[in-house]
Amino acid sequence: MLGRIAFIFLRRLCAVLLILISGLVVSASLPANANAQFTLTITEAGTGTGTETTNTGTITWSGNTGTVSYDSGTSVTLTATANSGSTFTGWSGACSGQSASATCVITMNSAEAVTANYVLSGTTPFSDVPSSSQYASFIEAIDNNGITTGCGTGDVYECSGLNATIDYVTRDQMAAFLVRGTQVATGQGPETYSCTGLGVGVAGASVPCENTTPYFSDVSTANQYFPYIQKLYELGITTGCVPNVDYECPGLDATIDYVTRDQMAAFLVRGTQVATGQGPEAFTCNGGTAGASVPCADTTPYFLDVSTTNNPYFQYIQKLYELEITTGCGTGGDYECPGLAAATDYVTRDQMAAFLARAFLGMELPNFVGTWNFTDVSDLVDCGLGTKTDTYTATVTQNGNEVTLDLLGNSLTSIVKGNVFTATGGKSIPYDGGTLTLTSGQLTFSSDENSFSGTFLWSWTNGTKSCTGSTQSTGQRS
Repeated sequence: MLGRIAFIFLRRLCAVLLILISGLVVSASLPANANAQFTLTITEAGTGTGTETTNTGTITWSGNTGTVSYDSGTSVTLTATANSGSTFTGWSGACSGQSASATCVITMNSAEAVTANYVLSGTTPFSDVPSSSQYASFIEAIDNNGITTGCGTGDVYECSGLNATIDYVTRDQMAAFLVRGTQVATGQGPETYSCTGLGVGVAGASVPCENTTPYFSDVSTANQYFPYIQKLYELGITTGCVPNVDYECPGLDATIDYVTRDQMAAFLVRGTQVATGQGPEAFTCNGGTAGASVPCADTTPYFLDVSTTNNPYFQYIQKLYELEITTGCGTGGDYECPGLAAATDYVTRDQMAAFLARAFLGMELPNFVGTWNFTDVSDLVDCGLGTKTDTYTATVTQNGNEVTLDLLGNSLTSIVKGNVFTATGGKSIPYDGGTLTLTSGQLTFSSDENSFSGTFLWSWTNGTKSCTGSTQSTGQRS
């Protein structure tokens, strides 16, 4: 009898232990926040209006702020749609790296906050930046994310007075742009940085950068950019123009030290390295071969005007190209933009906006490569033929922002500015028993890069008869 009781007791004890052990195993295999929920906060900002939707969950709105909670690990797709009369200019906050897209994907492993930015159509956040500017989308993006606050206290982006005709970026301004950019790229507020006052990469107690001892003899605490320059040095993005002595590079300009495109390449490459948690100089190139990793100094030049022997910035320019932050200047295969400055190629604030948005906000060049189905409706009234509709397939190739349309066996190349392909006159092709010469033309691609519409003006002659006309062109990506 006692043996049976002991057996039953032991069996029940084993069952209890098994339950306890199973519970411990399950608990150990689950992440600590497996059952946690996190809140996504969505804010609408700007002069325009729009609507934000999610692929899952219901947003609860209070004024221009909405919230929705998700289980840990949930992938959420946000979509912004501008209302009539408004234009969506991009995301900021947790979606800053996807600023240029109307959709943003977030994985909810912590509480997140995003802002959808809108302006009234035909306007921008700055009175001196027209919506037609090829740089408008970049300027809007860096404004949305706090990388720029404009110039002065007004609503202007340019800093007129630095140059009579073109607004160049100074080294002081560059410091502010770069520090804010690295902050945003690492998910922090653009102004929430601090210093240690102990040098490059040295750990220590955080103190306000304005309270640290100057690293450079020519930058005093009275300089409004002093905190940014101190932080830039501690990040290893600059060592100064006279290493560890002077920050400015006197001689480039009599009174103001502007940033050259060469210097900018070094700043931006180091900045992107820091933003991704790598050493500022710990970069390599692929030299045009996918998967390769070689010293950038050993690669073949991508630009005709940048050689391996006489340019100390060669490796940075090579890397900047591979990062798709620059495609050079114009269509001639050069990196520099001669003519902006008589002797030295300085960087304008417009150009800098594009570089910063690509480097720190993930704004990419549009991609139009592929096969497209064209429908052309031509006005041939002047030729005595009424209207004519042609449908055909065209191939589009692209090198950076240089786009080539292969139309009926003839190529048409132009630089795309934003999503607009503008064709200059003079191109002639055989057509309908004669020669068609392009006068001008423009195609505007949709924001999703899958359709376009536009108009071409042309003249035609077969030697005995001549006429002029226009073609309304629309297309879809195959």
